[in-house]
Amino acid sequence: MDLGEGYKYVQLKLAKDQFGGYVSPSEFNTALEAFNLEFFNDYMKGYEATQEYSDDLLPFVKTLGDNSNPAIDIDSYGYAPIPTDYVRYARVNVYELDTTCEGSVKNRRMVEMLNNDKFGYRITDFYALTKRHPIGTIQNDQFYIQPTGFNKLELTYLRLPVTPVFGFTVTNGEVVYNPATSTELEWPEQTHKDFFEGIVKYMAINLHSEFNVQTIDIEKP
Repeated sequence: MDLGEGYKYVQLKLAKDQFGGYVSPSEFNTALEAFNLEFFNDYMKGYEATQEYSDDLLPFVKTLGDNSNPAIDIDSYGYAPIPTDYVRYARVNVYELDTTCEGSVKNRRMVEMLNNDKFGYRITDFYALTKRHPIGTIQNDQFYIQPTGFNKLELTYLRLPVTPVFGFTVTNGEVVYNPATSTELEWPEQTHKDFFEGIVKYMAINLHSEFNVQTIDIEKP
């Protein structure tokens, strides 16, 4: 279901509601932006409970350090920047490049990610950190890896969904969907009905609130 079909679906459903009426493209786009994150957060709750991705989350799994996206540089202190679309890590690897007579070789290690308290405990003298078993945490809004000496960080993570945008033109006073200027949903097709049902409920709640405010204003002496 594209956004043109979704817009018509929402209009039709809300028209049957007691607060029904016309939904403007700007109102629809506002609801799309807000509910898209709410929909994503609902799926994230399921992931956090099971630590497993549902198939519906697969479009938002991204890897830095594969053939499509470069790995992240790690500075000499062990810090690496967090991507701007980052939500939650799934796997973190680090590596250093060793030069041999046959060329460069990656010495890759999986990072054990810890919360700040456990990380702070592990880097004390009580534990002898080695490059065979690196640890990491998130500190100062960056990945922090110890021990130092690694060059690159490979990251598989859940990213934020792109904000959908309903593009349109107005012809003879009618809103006409424009796919060329739209940003479609990234969600799999099988989720679209649930998504637009959620949009209907989201907008109905807002319309209900506006109705109540208007009623209160009218009833003021």
